[in-house]
Amino acid sequence: MGWGNNHRNSGIWRMYTYADASTHYDKTLPIRGRTPEFKPLGRRAAVDAYSMRRADNGDIECFLYSSKVVTYHTDDIITLTNPSGVSTMSLANLVQDLLRIAAYQHDYKLEFVMSGNHYAIGSSKSFRLKYIEGKLVAIDAPTAKVHKVDRKQANIVRCKYADVHAYLTGMAKVRETYPSDEELKGLFGVEDRSYINSAGQKVAWEALTVPRLSKSNPEDVGQLFKWLESDDPHDNYTGAAWLMWQSQSNQYYSQRKGPVHVGELMSTFDLFVLARHKHEVFKVEELPEGVVRKDRYSWAFD
Repeated sequence: MGWGNNHRNSGIWRMYTYADASTHYDKTLPIRGRTPEFKPLGRRAAVDAYSMRRADNGDIECFLYSSKVVTYHTDDIITLTNPSGVSTMSLANLVQDLLRIAAYQHDYKLEFVMSGNHYAIGSSKSFRLKYIEGKLVAIDAPTAKVHKVDRKQANIVRCKYADVHAYLTGMAKVRETYPSDEELKGLFGVEDRSYINSAGQKVAWEALTVPRLSKSNPEDVGQLFKWLESDDPHDNYTGAAWLMWQSQSNQYYSQRKGPVHVGELMSTFDLFVLARHKHEVFKVEELPEGVVRKDRYSWAFD
């Protein structure tokens, strides 16, 4: 969509300062019958997608659906928020409409550019900026961080799991296939699920309840190693089956048939080893202000 006059086809006007936002708010008629009073931020027909209101302290708050994303404060500071559960691409479009800066989704964050500097906001994080002498500038901008692997320490950690590594490799080699649904059902169980279709009929089925263990959650990581390091062979088998199921889900559909892919299995296990020892094997590198780089190992922390 191209810009025309001071707005795009979304109807959202450029607003750099509190005065811009306050004037636009006062000139905009509210939607009749809406309580509390929200005014359209762009086209009136799109008020459910883009809206604004004046807060009790005078701030002008701009919303993407029900989430507050841009706030124009009375002291001319602008707070930009990346709320959880909101499409980052939709948020980027709104930021571009309001502030006329390049904004986009990158590395699961909202990234934008001001005066040649790059900044990123993760989910549920905020960023403050201000229009000064004809340009938007960052206020107390946080610097981005990335993680690097201490390879020597990582290898020391990996050596601690030689027995588990051998067990998993042997288990994968003697199997003819990945765990079947019946196998997973016996290990993890099922639950009943249903929905009502467009014809008003109930559609029901059994769904596997294989746990979704996250590498960034120490409790989830701990559960996997509780199975693998147990003295009970059934627990060991449960952990191996879960890893096979997880490594299978990481492959293309065409690769999921036939014998277990040992390389994929051990690669998945290695990530959980690093996640368990993340404070030992990862070093934090702080980047200069205005520099953003993809964090290859954010999966262990986010």
